[in-house]
Formats: sequence, C-alpha cells, structure tokens
Amino acid sequence: RLYATYDRVLRAEIGRPVELVARTAESGDARLRVGYLSADFRRHVMGELLAPVLAAHDRRRFAVHLFSLAPPGNADDLTAAMRAHADAFTDLAELDDATAARAIAGTRLDLLVDLMGHSAFARPGILARKPAPAIATHLGYHGALGLRTVDWKITDAVADTPDNAQYQLERLLPLAVCVLPLRP
Repeated sequence: RLYATYDRVLRAEIGRPVELVARTAESGDARLRVGYLSADFRRHVMGELLAPVLAAHDRRRFAVHLFSLAPPGNADDLTAAMRAHADAFTDLAELDDATAARAIAGTRLDLLVDLMGHSAFARPGILARKPAPAIATHLGYHGALGLRTVDWKITDAVADTPDNAQYQLERLLPLAVCVLPLRP
C-alpha cells in the first residue's frame, strides 16, 4: 500500500508523463537503444560493477546512452572509461526532473535502466514521467521504486522470491544468475 500511495501522490504532483516520439527506421540505426541513469559513473562500488557490463555490450547490436545525475565535479578516470563504451553521455544534474525526462525522451530509447532507486542523488521524478517506453531498475538499490511507470525490477530468485511480487508495483524480472555482476 505504501508503494501504491507513493505512486499516486507522485503522479498527481507530476501530471502527464512526457510525450514519447516513436522511433523510425529513417535513422538507419537499427540497434536497440539502451540508456543507463545513474550518479555513479565513477570510482564507486556501482561504477566498478557497471564498467565491465558496459564494456561487454555488443555495440553492433546496442546503442548505449549514459545519463548522469552526479555533479560534473564527480567525474574521474572511470567516468572517462565508461564514456568510451557509450554512444552518448548526457549530464542531467543541473536540470529539473521534467526537463531531464524530456532530454531522455528526446533520445528515443527502447529501454531505460535506472541504477539509483531511492539511493543518494536518485531522481525518481524523472522515472515517474516515463521518459522511455520500457524502464527497468537494477543494481544501485535493490528495493522497489514504487512507481507504475517502472516496468521491471531486475533481480534473481534469491534476492526476490516470487512471493515478493505481491508487495511491489514493478514486475520482477529474475535472472538465472546472481543479480550482481560480480564475475564475468
């Protein structure tokens, strides 16, 4: 009930989600467009976990967009390495939630992966505006976000038993392996 109340209050405060513009084949780029939203594209436990995942993306099949919520002063050598594994890096720290959501929507992603949840620097107001047709939450916060605009929570059978689904708004998307990418 807490998540349903949170979702209802936030949606009432925000109003309508951003308008998504459908992708067209005219761009000539048929790759799946995946965006990652985080404040931790840097030397931080989440950045350390995510860096090899980004490096492993098949760039012929996936266009990778990084959306940073951290102040630009937090950038370091790992930030530079992660940027090298992405097609685009957008700093959203100075934008309000509505403007940030429109900026993400303008990239016409297929999937946005939130890596923050309700942790430090998180901006659930961006996700509540549904800036991508599909949104998943992963890594940085393993609790639920409590937003109907978030489609899935990437998890595993140990971190979330099937019974947990009844307590969350996001659908569980359990991996066959550990949810934390600790080994290649």
